[in-house]
Order: sequence, then C-alpha cells, then structure tokens
Amino acid sequence: MNQLFLESIRAQREYIHLLENFDQASRRQKPLPMLATGLGENALCVFLPALTEDLRDRAQRSVLLVLPDEKEIRKLSGVFAQYGICCAHYPQRDFMFYHMTASREFEHERLGVLHGLVSGELDAVLTTPQALLQYTMPPEVLRSNTLTLRFGEEYAPQQLCRFLSDAGYRRVELVDGKCQYSVRGGILDLFPPAMENPVRIEFFGDEIDQMGIFDPMTQRKIEQIDRCEITPAREILLSAQSKEKLCRTVTAQLKKAAGEKARESLAEELEMLRGDGDCTFLDKYISVIYEKPV
Repeated sequence: MNQLFLESIRAQREYIHLLENFDQASRRQKPLPMLATGLGENALCVFLPALTEDLRDRAQRSVLLVLPDEKEIRKLSGVFAQYGICCAHYPQRDFMFYHMTASREFEHERLGVLHGLVSGELDAVLTTPQALLQYTMPPEVLRSNTLTLRFGEEYAPQQLCRFLSDAGYRRVELVDGKCQYSVRGGILDLFPPAMENPVRIEFFGDEIDQMGIFDPMTQRKIEQIDRCEITPAREILLSAQSKEKLCRTVTAQLKKAAGEKARESLAEELEMLRGDGDCTFLDKYISVIYEKPV
C-alpha cells in the first residue's frame, strides 16, 4: 500500500517537472533553490518520502531535511519508518565553555549520525536550523578516529589503548559508563557511544580470541559478537599537535588577561591541558583545535 502512495505522487506532472529541474540544477556550477508549494499535510507525508528516495538515488548520498522543530522531526521520522527509509535525527547540543560535569548524550547521538553519513548507512538526516549551524569535527578527523575490530584479527593492545585515548575515551578501573575503557591483563573492556552495553575483548597475544557484550552492572558477558566498531567519544579531539598549539594559545591569553577571575580560569585550563585531566572546556577552543571547523 505504501508503494502505491509513492507511485501515485511520482506520476504527477508537477513532481516529474520538479525532478527534471533538479537534474538540470545539479549540473550547474551554482544551482538555484527550488520551491514546492500547495501541499496539504497528508500529501506532504507522501511527497517527502518519495522525494527523499528519488534524490538519494540520483545523488548517491544522504538527503538532508531541515525542519522547524523537534516535533516535526518526530512526526516525519515515524512517516519515514513506514516507508522503510533509514533516517536519523541530528540534534542540537549545549556547548561547554567551562570545566564542569555534564551529560554528553546529545553529543554521542550527533557522532552516531555523523558516522552514518560518512559510512553511507543513512538515507536521510533530519535536523533543525540550530543544530545544523553548530560547528563539529571535520569528516577526515572522524574517519581517522574510527576503527572496526574483528574476531580473529590482530591488534597490538597497547596501540589500541593509545587509539582509544586519542579518540576521547577515558581509562578507568572498571567500565560502567559510555566512552570509557579499562585493561586487565589480556582483557580490554570498552564502551563505544553508539552501543547500549560495553564490549569485552580477550586477547591471545595480539590476536582477538573472544569478543562479547557484557552487562556493566554485573560485569558478566551476555552475548558473543564477531565485530565491534569504535567511533570517537567526542566531537572535539585533542591530538598531541593540537594540544601543544592550544597550550601556546592559552599561555598567550593568560599573559594578556586583565581580570583576576580570567587569569585564574586560564591558569586552571592550562594546568589541565598539561596534565592528564578531563578537559571539558574544549568547545571554547574549537577554532584553534580544528583550523577549518565544519
């Protein structure tokens, strides 16, 4: 029945004309926007799925739909699900400019959507103007900090721990929260942000001997798996080079700071950057860490 609705709107002369205009516009160096008007709510719930499928097939990439608010996103997500369209909601998040503890739930959701875009898994992304305009990590940084582990393959555990630290994961004694990892002998526990439960990897030398999902409450394994995808834990990652650059920037700001409160804040940030603490204020310096934030 759903396909009948899609085919009915695809047969409309105006819809065919719209796609022809899209094909022409996509060949121009500076394509102009197109406007579709006169659609009621019910017609729109068929028009958007049909258009999303057709534009995805023509462009061979995900389609971005910018909607006015979260309510409209929830409604359209339900419509897309009925038509079997794989879509995701890219949410707005609160930036953190000071040293404080806060939830990173929305940041983890955004990273999951960005990974879905880079990997080509998504047909469509639904978002609001506010979320769309927020800076995030460049795609090449996302790719270089993503790794797929497979059962039976070899990975040097020490290098893997270094990779996790560079990708924003925090080393702990016992993994009980997202974006943490721990090492006990030949066992590596890690909790990727996109997963519901953490993963336990058992090594025989450098070879992955066992891999499974475990319950963080009981620490008992509940399911065997043969692959695990590690995605970054944060949108803003500090490489050794960018950390050194940021230290120079904060030092220069400290020398110029006029107020006592500003000097104290900058001195605290500099101390954390030079140590191994969790730098929660990095949103403040996104343009320093990423020369071209996107």
